[in-house]
Amino acid sequence: MNEHPTKPPATTTTERALRQFVESHGRDPVVALVGGAVAAIGTLLPFASSSGMFGGTSSISLIQAGFYGFLLLLLPIALAVLPIVRKSSRRETLIAYGVSCALLGVFLALWLAASGLASVLGAGIGGFGAGFYFSLIGYACTTFGYFGLAHSDTPA
Repeated sequence: MNEHPTKPPATTTTERALRQFVESHGRDPVVALVGGAVAAIGTLLPFASSSGMFGGTSSISLIQAGFYGFLLLLLPIALAVLPIVRKSSRRETLIAYGVSCALLGVFLALWLAASGLASVLGAGIGGFGAGFYFSLIGYACTTFGYFGLAHSDTPA
């Protein structure tokens, strides 16, 4: 028989700090924060690639789109920090939820259109890079985070 009680695993300082951060802010704002950070990273990574007729390939990231690329970098950052830095009203939370849903819808529409185009034209026309998938996952997380905030009893 085992007479020694089992000890819980030791927690690290980082784990305790993260746990305290989640407990102080709540789960939904942290989900929105992580999603916004992932989407912002996706803006910097290669978004799409294309292959030419003679074997040449090229890729582009969203940040290379000039002003609109900079705007696409600021949007997920703003969506990420909004529920953390200030207690938003229900109206502001619903607006942020709508913006997050719209951005997620744009990325899903791009994905569906490109997959349909690839099936019509055949393989070898290029594809999405890591930036696209990071942005898609990031905006999905911000949408879920803001959904939780919009349907909670207390505003963010």
